[in-house]
Amino acid sequence: GYTYGPLLGLYLFGMFTSVNVKDKWVPVVCVAAPIITYLMSIYLKNSFNFDFGFISIAVNGSITILGLILIKKKASTMSSKSTTEQASYYDNLEHMSVLDLLTNMNKEDQKVALAVEKSIPQIEPLVLEIVKRFKEGGRLFYIGAGTSGRLGVLDASECPPTYGVPDHWVIGLIAGGDGALRKAVEHAEDDMELAWKDLKKFNINSKDVLVGIAASGRTPYVIGGLMEANKNGVLTGCVTCNLNSKVAEVSTYPIELVLVS
Repeated sequence: GYTYGPLLGLYLFGMFTSVNVKDKWVPVVCVAAPIITYLMSIYLKNSFNFDFGFISIAVNGSITILGLILIKKKASTMSSKSTTEQASYYDNLEHMSVLDLLTNMNKEDQKVALAVEKSIPQIEPLVLEIVKRFKEGGRLFYIGAGTSGRLGVLDASECPPTYGVPDHWVIGLIAGGDGALRKAVEHAEDDMELAWKDLKKFNINSKDVLVGIAASGRTPYVIGGLMEANKNGVLTGCVTCNLNSKVAEVSTYPIELVLVS
């Protein structure tokens, strides 16, 4: 009871808070802690005739408290993620017919237009500021990592042939450079200083606008770039799919496109 009682509480807490108790560290703790304390109790009992019962309770109690803190922290973190890491509404894709797959994809696509409609009050002021700066000789920069970065580069690349604007008006930058468009560059998105280094190559200045794209709203590459832009008098905006994100916090004109289930 001294050994397994607190650990049973750890399992129950995990289950009732909807945390996956099959995470690798949970069974390790639950198996290793009783074994270690049991072996220590035998050693102390045989060597020093010392009763380890109280220490066993203290050790396992401490491990349980630590486990509860870690699980609670994980539960809080996961609950704040409304996109990219959320549970899928379609877990059995391999069992769906082609018609069902296409129908469900179309249902999800329809949510995008509704999300954009709700965000128009956020989009309008940023667009007005971008137009104003274009007229004053300014430029629009996009920064992002992974898919978000690729979409920014794509939009920037399409502006000249589609609208006949100069190539330098809209510039898209992706964490890791142009090579990351085709092949992922590990850890580039985690560099808080990299985006500003990339932007300085284009002599970004106070006439320009910087828009960070990050679905999760917490990409370090984007956050760092926006923070430095603010310090240097560059107007900032962002496009994210989470409410109250760090990216939105460091943007003057945040656009939060939240898809509703």
